[in-house]
Amino acid sequence: MEVKKALKAVLFDLDETLLKLPIQYDELRRRLREHASRFNLNYDFHHILDDVEKASQILGEKFRKECYEIIEQYECQAAQKPIAEKDMKTTLEKLKKAGLKIGIISRNSRKAVALALQKTGTLKLIDIIIGREDTPKTKPHPDPIIKALEKLGIKPSEAIYVGDHPYDQAAATAANTTFIAIGNKIKSNKTPHIKHINEITKLTINTQRQNH
Repeated sequence: MEVKKALKAVLFDLDETLLKLPIQYDELRRRLREHASRFNLNYDFHHILDDVEKASQILGEKFRKECYEIIEQYECQAAQKPIAEKDMKTTLEKLKKAGLKIGIISRNSRKAVALALQKTGTLKLIDIIIGREDTPKTKPHPDPIIKALEKLGIKPSEAIYVGDHPYDQAAATAANTTFIAIGNKIKSNKTPHIKHINEITKLTINTQRQNH
């Protein structure tokens, strides 16, 4: 697997990539359904964020804000007890030591992301966090990745993005950034895969050494 030669940044998805947030999704969906039912709207909220956006087109911005407040409550509750992937912290430390910028691009709220990172002792290693509220459109749109790169002063060709979901892949592709999949949600044989998060250091740090 080849990684870009002039690598300056590694961007990550958060949940199911670096760690797991034990969000009570069934209870969250029930709360959202109850809230929508007050307006005589019937949504199952199976795809939580997408369904909130669809419902908000009918019920307006106030409803959207209220839904995201409910969602953030559950995210922050879960962020109090994140389950870090093995070698998460040491992997980020190695990337940092190699001089790479590290960013988190998440469909979770920025507050929940920061809390989860703080709980895992890794917040200080992160150069930038882009949560769902930081761009008008979130993944699978490229806007969050583009915004992170602009703030870091790094070109898309100088970064890679690591994630577990097809939305991550779509966002990275649209942002012209190399994508590396982790986990088993992305089946394409053409997509570079890693099994464990610590494998990313072998790719990126070796590339850095070859470059100097």
